[in-house]
Amino acid sequence: MSKIHGQATIRFNGQVYETDDDASLMPGGLKNNDRMTGRKFFHNQTYVSSEIVCKIPVTKEVSIKQFQEMTGVEITFQSDTGTTYVIDGAVQTGDVKLSGGADGGKIELTFKGPPAEEMFV
Repeated sequence: MSKIHGQATIRFNGQVYETDDDASLMPGGLKNNDRMTGRKFFHNQTYVSSEIVCKIPVTKEVSIKQFQEMTGVEITFQSDTGTTYVIDGAVQTGDVKLSGGADGGKIELTFKGPPAEEMFV
């Protein structure tokens, strides 16, 4: 039986952070864009940035301000399936918000950068 993606481990410049189950990765790179003109189909290609969205538990050791200001970060996105992607030179682009409540104590982060490189082990 084959395993499907559930959790990811995110590594930022040597620090390791476990994420919630809903961590997502858009690897970036070439993207096909389509267009119909009348009954004719056309397409072109553009380059898009990679994007990682994840939630990280906040403990005493986690500085929210540090995450907000992160630039030039090397991120390793390792799925629990064993698949690994590396983004070098990522920046945190989203609003950093600390959530509370029953499922709280987490910050949601959005990193964007150049296209992710898939690593084969």
